[in-house]
Amino acid sequence: MPYDVAIIGAGVAGACAAIELSRAGAAVLLLEKERGPHHKVCGEFISGECLPALAKLGADFEALGATHIRQVVLQAGRASLPVALPFGARGLSRLALDTQLVNRANNAGAHVARGVLVKQVLPAACEPNSGFVIETSQQTYRARQIFLATGKHDLKSLQVRMGREANAVGFKRHVKLPASVMSELEGRIELFIFSGGYAGLSLVEGGLANFCFILDRHIVKTVGSGWEQLIHYLTRQNTRLQDLLDVAKWQWHKPLAIANIPYGFVYRNPALPDIFVLGDQFSVIPSLTGDGISQAVFTARQAVAFYHQIGSGLDRRAAIRQYNEWVGQPFRKQVRTSYYVQQWFRSTTATEWGLQLLKPFPKLIECLARHTRVRFPLED
Repeated sequence: MPYDVAIIGAGVAGACAAIELSRAGAAVLLLEKERGPHHKVCGEFISGECLPALAKLGADFEALGATHIRQVVLQAGRASLPVALPFGARGLSRLALDTQLVNRANNAGAHVARGVLVKQVLPAACEPNSGFVIETSQQTYRARQIFLATGKHDLKSLQVRMGREANAVGFKRHVKLPASVMSELEGRIELFIFSGGYAGLSLVEGGLANFCFILDRHIVKTVGSGWEQLIHYLTRQNTRLQDLLDVAKWQWHKPLAIANIPYGFVYRNPALPDIFVLGDQFSVIPSLTGDGISQAVFTARQAVAFYHQIGSGLDRRAAIRQYNEWVGQPFRKQVRTSYYVQQWFRSTTATEWGLQLLKPFPKLIECLARHTRVRFPLED
């Protein structure tokens, strides 16, 4: 017998959708190519807009040891600008968050299949609404509906995203810092702007901090892809960052990296008229906004809501088209604003002067931050 819904990808978007669908009584298959819990390249910043929705789905931030983030400190050259966040936030590793959400999906009744590589998705028959056949590295599954939630990695047989640019390379590594430095970072995230990219440092659970940065590909080729070479390039542009990383004890054998991130992508053309597209597969917002997880949660909840309309008699393609329009309209404006902010941050000099000019007007930064957020309620 086919599943009601097969969700490809068990990140935040996929797991959230699996929880909601399973709680509503649907037979859900959650497919994940990785064999077990794993880290991902991510700023690990959970914006306040999605906290109530995640809590409703069973995310227990206190039990996981998530830190509180109430302030962002923008750093460029010799300029530094602390700004109170107009929304609360938490710091939590994707390893911890994703693992808990997948466990919640499993407890709700979803069938979680790990270590499964999806090769292709085919219509089960020529008739409309006939369902799908999912060919994987292990076996073939059948499902009446597909949710695509593979994050920053494309399932090329279904979709290859093209954003405004794809020149960024992302790196991430956890770090252990002295107690005095950890105390300085408590309650805030420090965002460093430098030529060709930016970096973020903030606390996560377990007495660790997350260090994540984006660099243009041509800079990586110029300075070299070795960790020491990259850190040297970053720290010689900012003395504060150099002071922090000089006392850092790096965790893991090597950093995580990801290339060809299609920043600025928003799903527009209905190339997949029979499939719900979620999370980064719908929209790739610049990382500096810290709103990627909120977008993942929002798309998951909206996709589930429009899926239920199919069960109420609405044509599947009509439901998916309405979902695409409902999510796409605000996302396009949000992603466009965020992309322009990222372009401004490309120049250290321009950013340094801008921060100096904005120092007397922190409310302007708060206003700009609001325009890079999911601006509609995530709760019913």
